Amino acid sequence: YYERCLTIKVKTLGPDHPSTTATYGNLGNAYNDNREYDKAIEHYERCLTVKVQTIGPDHADTALVYDNLGNAFNNKGDYDKA
Repeated sequence: YYERCLTIKVKTLGPDHPSTTATYGNLGNAYNDNREYDKAIEHYERCLTVKVQTIGPDHADTALVYDNLGNAFNNKGDYDKA
């Protein structure tokens, strides 16, 4: 359902809309929980790019994405990037 949601949001709201960005994060969480770390990282990185561009690198919401990326890299065993 997250993939379908993302498709709709990108089409109707655009890829950089805050609601679309939230869905990138939700997909990242789902993939991370399912041990699909590369897919999780891909979605978190997309989310991070938009967050940095729209609210800045030092915003609390951006920090959450950094945390999620760190967790995904850690779970993947890529400790240097975590």
